[in-house]
Amino acid sequence: MLIYRRVERLADSNDLIVDIGTKDGKHLRNIPGTTIGVDLELNYPLQSERTSYIHADGRRLPFQDDSVDYVIMNQVLEHVDGRQSLLREVARVLKPDGVSLVSFPNRLGLNRPHGLPRWLSMAPKSLGVHVARRLLSSEQYDYYRKFIFPLSPVGARKLLSEQFHRVEYITVDESSCSTDIYGDSLGSRLFVFSLPLIARLSELRRFERAFEALWPYVGYECTLPASETTAR
Repeated sequence: MLIYRRVERLADSNDLIVDIGTKDGKHLRNIPGTTIGVDLELNYPLQSERTSYIHADGRRLPFQDDSVDYVIMNQVLEHVDGRQSLLREVARVLKPDGVSLVSFPNRLGLNRPHGLPRWLSMAPKSLGVHVARRLLSSEQYDYYRKFIFPLSPVGARKLLSEQFHRVEYITVDESSCSTDIYGDSLGSRLFVFSLPLIARLSELRRFERAFEALWPYVGYECTLPASETTAR
């Protein structure tokens, strides 16, 4: 959700925004410009004059080189086996000054992504498959085996840096700008109250890396150097 809020603020009416793994497209409704939702399974997407949908694989995007202003991937990377080909495609279609926004559940965080046990994300995939076969239902096991490839911030930075010149951690900054998404529970109010302090601390490199390593969901803003994009 946070990376959609960031695009809402950064994009303008002339921009082309592509959302890979869009599902029903509901997060695109407040984004200015022309938006295109891409997914292998479109779930009754929201209809809009500014939004269209394409049934496609993110690893084979039907767009020309250097043609897209923003590419959004919200909780997509952890579902892709062979992430390098996806990121190469994103880099290919981005304009020289384009931006890719990426978010995913941190495998080291204290959350339960996709309804699976918390420990399953922390385990190496080979071990996880072995244990999941014995402890999970057949449906959960098949889902984990075929569609879940947990990712840590360290692994994500390494992957993203292979394709992008600048990879900026944005979760803390964007959380501070979008406090309304956290609800009104006591825990949420305490978290929002603490965000200014967290933001100040994250200005120090050591604290920023600690938050990045432990925050349940991780968000990055990625850009290409214009010279390399043009030469591609």
